[in-house]
Amino acid sequence: RGGGVSRFDGESWKTYTKKDGLVNDIIYAIATDTMGNVWFGSLNGGVSRFDGERFTTFTGDDGLVNNDVWWISCDREGNVWFGSRTGGASRYNGKEWTSYTTAHGLVNRAVMGILQDRNGTMWFGTLGGGVSLYDGENWITLTTEDGLVNNLVWTAYQDREGNLWFGTDNGASQYADREWRNYYLDQGFSGRNISEDGAGNLWFTARNRGIDRYD
Repeated sequence: RGGGVSRFDGESWKTYTKKDGLVNDIIYAIATDTMGNVWFGSLNGGVSRFDGERFTTFTGDDGLVNNDVWWISCDREGNVWFGSRTGGASRYNGKEWTSYTTAHGLVNRAVMGILQDRNGTMWFGTLGGGVSLYDGENWITLTTEDGLVNNLVWTAYQDREGNLWFGTDNGASQYADREWRNYYLDQGFSGRNISEDGAGNLWFTARNRGIDRYD
């Protein structure tokens, strides 16, 4: 939130800011693509790509759907996906940009969690609209009416068993075999952000809620 980004090589730290070519010193998202480039999503500045030596910046003028980028995800085909807080989602294949908004079938323009599952389907968590999934041709939306714990979705994650998880403002939802299992904040469960360790434990965090481990 104003300090740029820092890289740790195991021994020392190096910090990059706008003076070094970074698009913005307020960075919300980091991801590495299949070519080893590191991407940074910024607050209202667009995105930067770092190839190890220099930064290249992309904005709405280049085809990015919106410059307020809060999520970056890379799929197995080498595409890089960007979730915007106010504009929708964009896909970059290394040459061209494709954007997806509510006009295409995305349920909401505030896109946070983007995930490609094992079948190649793309999942988009949105802040207020639930989850949209896209199989390359058709869009389907899942909300609290379908069983999702909350429509404010921050994170989408698939565990090693193939279960899909969605971290929300009211806990987390597990989606498997088209059935939902929900874990709520009022049960003491924090679930906005999700990760998995080498032993298969799932870890959940939320702002001011601490950390939960699920075995």
